[in-house]
Amino acid sequence: MSEEMRAAILEVFQKNLKKGKKKLYIKDVVTELPQFNRTELKLFSQKMIEDGDLAYWSSGSTTYLMLKDEFDKYQHATEDHPEPEGGGEGNS
Repeated sequence: MSEEMRAAILEVFQKNLKKGKKKLYIKDVVTELPQFNRTELKLFSQKMIEDGDLAYWSSGSTTYLMLKDEFDKYQHATEDHPEPEGGGEGNS
């Protein structure tokens, strides 16, 4: 069951990535995989984070899941282009 669930979760992320959606709520994953138990999906998603398949991404107020490779690309891009001091807002 676990390999089947892993493949299904990765497929959801790959399908959404093709649509340009890199970050998903866990509820999005649960909705797209009604054949699996909600609690088991949440627990298995956590295991996939620990195994390095997925990663958490936080906007500050909301937490999303991402494919780990996409998260690494995002982190690398933000390191190459850091935000200006003061958050980019005009300081007078």
